[in-house]
Amino acid sequence: MSTFRRVLLIISLVIALVPGPIEAETKNSPTAAQTLQLAQNAFNFQEYDKAQKILADLLAKRARELSAEDENVARELLGACYFRSRQTSLARIEFTTLLVKNPAAHLNPFVHPASLINYFDELRKDLIRRGVIQDVANKPKKKPSKIREIWRYNTYALNFVPFGVGQFQNGQTSKGTLFAVFQGLALLTNITTYLYIETRLIDKRGIVTDARTARALQITQYASLGLFIGLVAWGIIDAVVYYQPKVLIKRDEVPLKPERKTSKQKKNLHFYLAPAPTRNGGATLQFGATF
Repeated sequence: MSTFRRVLLIISLVIALVPGPIEAETKNSPTAAQTLQLAQNAFNFQEYDKAQKILADLLAKRARELSAEDENVARELLGACYFRSRQTSLARIEFTTLLVKNPAAHLNPFVHPASLINYFDELRKDLIRRGVIQDVANKPKKKPSKIREIWRYNTYALNFVPFGVGQFQNGQTSKGTLFAVFQGLALLTNITTYLYIETRLIDKRGIVTDARTARALQITQYASLGLFIGLVAWGIIDAVVYYQPKVLIKRDEVPLKPERKTSKQKKNLHFYLAPAPTRNGGATLQFGATF
């Protein structure tokens, strides 16, 4: 076997063998959620140094693989580990990140000491005071509201009106402007040529003074009239195709008005007879009424 073939064989063997261990290692490596569980177990058994190492590596390299809830748990535990090891500056960073992501986060008093909870609450107050996060506890409750919609109801007959009226009604302003301009120009050309022929090219006896010019203007007159009719028909068809019976003009949220309680109690008149003592020690019946 030649030296060149031996080199190719060795390279092929290396390429075939190298991915095997890497793939096996990848398959056997725990997921981010499993790594978080390992850190939680170490934290629960008070192995804070071990938990701190796992959590710091997890958040630095694989934070994107965690869900939002798991990331909050990881930052809470890592901040607690830093606090217990008197690394308050690092603890502040983790707790600040946690509160920015979840301003309503709280520490469990059955898991963390009172000193840590007080530190966490003071940090929250400081962040609220500086405007970094919002005070969720004192956030004003949203008043009950309802969605109000204002509709404009269109008239179908306006689709047959020229000069882009149907387009304007359908909310197609640009198209309506084009129809209005070109239809107006065509109609204006038709009327202008007609008046010019009647007033300038025909004398009082009804005789055409310039037949050639009159003929050219008459062709222009008929052509502009045909163009006007064609544009009107086109505008009507377009308006009918894009017709909308109603168009939403405005949609907003308005507060609900409190309901007035008008509970009117009917006063009923009741009559009764009851025994009553007399002055001489006897008894009599007393008649009365109650409301």
